[in-house]
Parts: sequence; structure tokens; C-alpha cells
Amino acid sequence: MKIFDKWGGLLFDPQNYGGSGRVETMKELVELAVKVKQSLKQADLYSARLRGACLSGADLENADLRVADLSGADLEGANLKSADLQMSLLTGANLKNADLRWANLRYSILQEAALFGADLSGADITATDRESEFQPVGFQSTYIQVKSRRKRDKGA
Repeated sequence: MKIFDKWGGLLFDPQNYGGSGRVETMKELVELAVKVKQSLKQADLYSARLRGACLSGADLENADLRVADLSGADLEGANLKSADLQMSLLTGANLKNADLRWANLRYSILQEAALFGADLSGADITATDRESEFQPVGFQSTYIQVKSRRKRDKGA
């Protein structure tokens, strides 16, 4: 299993990093690439199953993450500038301080995602499910705060 860019060029081969090169899932492969600080700029991760992946600080600039399952993933401080996240599942994902400038988040599900400090300048958030509390920065004089629609327990 290897990671290729959007044009079919090889980005990451785990055999080049000393281990057996055997990984069972795309999640393991991407986590290994991030662990060895491999840039995943322009990576083709279309419909990747990355649920709960540890991708903190990952360089995913201009990556194709359309229809990817990133629910519960840790993307804190990740570079997702110009990434295509259209129709991706980001439920419960940690996107704190992530760079999402010019990212395509159309039709993505951001329910309970943590976006505190995320830079969404120029990002396309058309028709996203934004059922989470977040205070993104970098909206160039636009302030957005979306509160959860969930009813809070009044007895606590």
C-alpha cells in the first residue's frame, strides 16, 4: 500500500522508512507518513477511511480528501490549505488551529467538530452541517459562531 498524488506520482512508500513496509489500512499508512513527517501535499486520499486517525500537524495542503471519513480524527494544527474536503465526514474531528484557508468544505458534516482557532479564510462552507460550537479566525472582518442545536441537560 502506498500514497500517490493526484496525478499518480508516488508520495509515500512505507518500505523506504526501515520497517517491514506492511500496513493493513490506509489509516495506518497515513498515520505513518505523518509520524515520519512526510509531506502529503496534493495527496490523493479520495474516500479514505481515516476515522480516529492521529494527523496532528499533518501537511495535507491541496490534498484530495473528498468523501473521506475523518470522524474523530485529530487534525489539530494541520495544514489543510486549499484541501478538497467536499462531502467529507468530520464528525467530532479536532481541527483546532488548523489552516483551512481556501479549503473546499462544501456539503461536509462538521457536527461536534472542534474548530477553535481554525483559519477558514476563503474556505467554501456552502451547505455544511455546522452543528458545533466554533470560533474560527481569519474571516477578514466576518465573525461566525454557530451554537449546537442539541438541548442541554438543565438538571446538571
